[in-house]
Amino acid sequence: MNGVAVHTPVDVDDNDACTIDACVNGVAVHTPVDVDDNDACTIDACVNGVAVHTPVDVDDNDACTLDACVNGVAVHTPVDVDDNDACTIDACVNGVAVHTPINVDDNDACTLDACVNGVAVHTPVDVDDNDACTIDACVNGVAVHTPVDVDDNDACTIDACVNGVAVHTPVDVDDNDACTIDTCVNGLAVHTPVNIDDNDACTIDSCVGGLAVHTHVDDNDACTIDTCVNGVAVHTPVNVDDNDACTIDTCVNGLAVHTPVNVDDNDDCTIDSCVNGVAVHTRSTWTTTIPALWTLV
Repeated sequence: MNGVAVHTPVDVDDNDACTIDACVNGVAVHTPVDVDDNDACTIDACVNGVAVHTPVDVDDNDACTLDACVNGVAVHTPVDVDDNDACTIDACVNGVAVHTPINVDDNDACTLDACVNGVAVHTPVDVDDNDACTIDACVNGVAVHTPVDVDDNDACTIDACVNGVAVHTPVDVDDNDACTIDTCVNGLAVHTPVNIDDNDACTIDSCVGGLAVHTHVDDNDACTIDTCVNGVAVHTPVNVDDNDACTIDTCVNGLAVHTPVNVDDNDDCTIDSCVNGVAVHTRSTWTTTIPALWTLV
């Protein structure tokens, strides 16, 4: 224009702020803006001329993992739910830590089940009643205390357990009679009279206060002599005979009594006497004066 050269640059603008526009050898060159952040874990882009670095999506939609990108690789690290208790099984459920106790149940109602340092421990239930006279056991979770068997199979003893020791006390069969031997036979009291027999058929044997008493036959008559002949009591009258036929001999309370024979003929005119057991009546030769005189011849 007006003889002046005008050099107007070729318009290479592509109206894209994310490119660098240039003309190379008459050719429009649109070089993308360099937005690379050298991070393999981002997606680099240019938006309206602005570099945008969008993190790579590594979400595995698992709330129990921690999602990350390492050198362009998605890494899913489980959430740490360890409670440092060896007796629980640790898990993550929907992002929540769940600690489930280890099952140590041995299905035995007679044990107390526990977990110690990860080991199941089954402790027997304490059923001890502190009685040495019972055998303690657990049956289906119930304490059973069975008395110790102290039966000696002797019906003549009372069986008991004292501090774990069997005590067999003889049955009391004492009848408080010193004249019997008291024993127990098959659980029954037997009272056997003491043997006081002196093998003398002429004594009556008895027991008094535990002592043997041998009583000879006595008819309690002082006027007899009591003897026993072959077990038969013989009571012989005491001999009170004075060898005088003119007396009647008797025994009174053990004493000899000699009573003259009665020779009285109730005749005042005779003198009565006894000669060798015969009554003699002698006529009197004397006379006496009486109201009516008469002579005795």
